Parts: sequence; C-alpha cells; structure tokens
Amino acid sequence: MSAAGNGVTLASGRWDVFELLIQFLARFLLLRFLPVWLQMTIFSLILTAGVTIWAVKRARATAALRAAAAEAED
Repeated sequence: MSAAGNGVTLASGRWDVFELLIQFLARFLLLRFLPVWLQMTIFSLILTAGVTIWAVKRARATAALRAAAAEAED
C-alpha cells in the first residue's frame, strides 16, 4: 500500500522516522561511538521505560476513577 500514491510504502515511511529518531538520539546523547546494534538496544530500553511509565500512570488513573465511581454509588 502506498501513502498518497507517491510509491512510498507506509512501512518504509515509518522506518525512516525510526532511523531519524535513532540518528537524533545518537547525536545528542553522544552515542556515535557505539555500534548501531547497541544504539538501537539503548533506544529500545528508553522507549520501553517510557511506555511502562505511561501504562502505570494510566492504570493508576483508571483505578482512581473506579474507586471514585464506587464511592459515589454508596
């Protein structure tokens, strides 16, 4: 499937964004001296930590809403 009919697939567009993000992190986190596989591993760990923090916050907010709703019923 091509995006906007320009012959670029959505998967390659997403990969380009991912590559740009890796290059950005490599420049500003001074990871240029590390091999690419290690840069990607570090990026993956940072991404996993961010998603985990978001998921925990979301779970706590949902639990608080449920508790408030249960309290309002009483």
